[in-house]
Amino acid sequence: MSITRIVGGTIRKTAKGNIDIRATGGDLTLHATQNNNWSAGEGIYYEDYEPSHPDDKMDNKVELTLNLFFDGTGNNKTNIEAREKNTTPYHRNSNKKDDSYTANYTNVARMYDAVSKKAPKQLNIYIEGVGTADLKSDDKLPKGIAQSVGFWSTGIHDKMKRGCELAAEKVKKAANGKPIDLITINVYGFSRGAATARHFLSITNQTHTTSIDLLGFFNLPGYFWPIRHPKNTNENESSYPDNIEIKWGYFGIYLIKNKIFEVGEVRFNFVGLYDTVSSHGFVHYNDVKDLGLDAIKKVKMVFQLAADDEYRENFDLTNIDSAGLKGLTLTLPGVHSDIGGSYLDIDVETSVVYEEKHTEIRDRHYKPTPYNTKRAEAFKALLIKEGWYQENELTILVQQDLGKIQLVGERVLYSTYDKIALNKMIMVSKQFGVVYDDFLEKQKTTISDPFVSDIFDQLTVYSQTVMLHRNAAIKEGKPITQYHKESKQISYLNYIKEDDLKKLRAYYLHWSVKADMFGFDPRFGDMLPIEKRKREIQNG
Repeated sequence: MSITRIVGGTIRKTAKGNIDIRATGGDLTLHATQNNNWSAGEGIYYEDYEPSHPDDKMDNKVELTLNLFFDGTGNNKTNIEAREKNTTPYHRNSNKKDDSYTANYTNVARMYDAVSKKAPKQLNIYIEGVGTADLKSDDKLPKGIAQSVGFWSTGIHDKMKRGCELAAEKVKKAANGKPIDLITINVYGFSRGAATARHFLSITNQTHTTSIDLLGFFNLPGYFWPIRHPKNTNENESSYPDNIEIKWGYFGIYLIKNKIFEVGEVRFNFVGLYDTVSSHGFVHYNDVKDLGLDAIKKVKMVFQLAADDEYRENFDLTNIDSAGLKGLTLTLPGVHSDIGGSYLDIDVETSVVYEEKHTEIRDRHYKPTPYNTKRAEAFKALLIKEGWYQENELTILVQQDLGKIQLVGERVLYSTYDKIALNKMIMVSKQFGVVYDDFLEKQKTTISDPFVSDIFDQLTVYSQTVMLHRNAAIKEGKPITQYHKESKQISYLNYIKEDDLKKLRAYYLHWSVKADMFGFDPRFGDMLPIEKRKREIQNG
């Protein structure tokens, strides 16, 4: 925007050719205390204004929007595409069973695909999930360990740095050498990708001050090779400043590496989270502090979709309470990936839903005492009553030689329920300025299953209630503790029909617990009803 003010003087515009005056998006008003004279040899012409593209503006500074999409644990859209195209990297690097090549796309990947690539100065960056790398094998350690610890440069911190690097490269290309007035940042994530998104926000609080030598060289934190500062063009000042303040942590470091020295402001706008699970390292109670997961409090809006039926030991949910009234959580039926996506459609799910381990006991004739299956039978009956399984889908296996009893479930499930969470996330993000491609958004979000569409309508009444409660809390200036307490009392269970919920569990919702697999085992060893099968919540 450009404004010219003439105080106590005269403005004259003279041209041998044409003078074209336009008003952008409004009226053109000319005032003069005496005469307003217009003359032309062949007439004066007025035209409707057609806004110019931002790249055509004479303004020397630019404003950019960054959308960073951090995919879920073990999820990688590039590797899925390699499988779909039947490429050599897929055949060489995939285990063909349960890795990042064989899964379906997550809601984070779908959002990245649907976001507009043509919106002026909106830049979009996709970062593959923890435990994966593009067109390479996933971490070789057992799945539960590899994804928690993140060896081989594929952990939360590594993915955060990769996001900073890719974002800075995009900014450099878009700015095209111009100074930057404003960068508006939106971040999205699923699972440990949600934790990575929050960790990214945390590191942008960091500031480094580095000395500059007489020749203009300085070193970035953690890098050996020096960088040269642009020379001062003002002859009345020193050629180089004495030092440089590097803001925004690794993001700022990568901006400087890309020779971007002029950024007026970085504004943190919207954070969209699918079921934040950090599980960072070998102990998880300190993840919020270690990763700075409460840095969400500095953004304009935080929206989290949480899975109500997840209760695996290593899948604690990190809430968004630190965001206060700037945060909104919807807790939906389903497990972790029912919310974040990645399940294949019409796929066979096999799960050891319950396991007992026994020490062999022999009778007085030294014969093994048969195991008692009453507990497994009781849990089987409970799951059938709750609607998760039908009678013929659950089998009790007695493995006396291995010292265990297992309750194994096997069924065929649809994956279309995850579109409900996707629709909710896109709807809210659009309210905060995120621009999507109309065709691709419709392609990714359309729910063609009539039953899931009906469930969507029922859950929409729940989500509207939660949103109205937040709006009222803001208007009334409610204390944060009261807002959180009241929010947690609003449950989707009061808005969904019981028979529909049981049908949803039977044909759409997955059973994520694998009682025989480290890292995927249940938080409880007891047989508990659904209202008590809940995971740990970490305050973030």
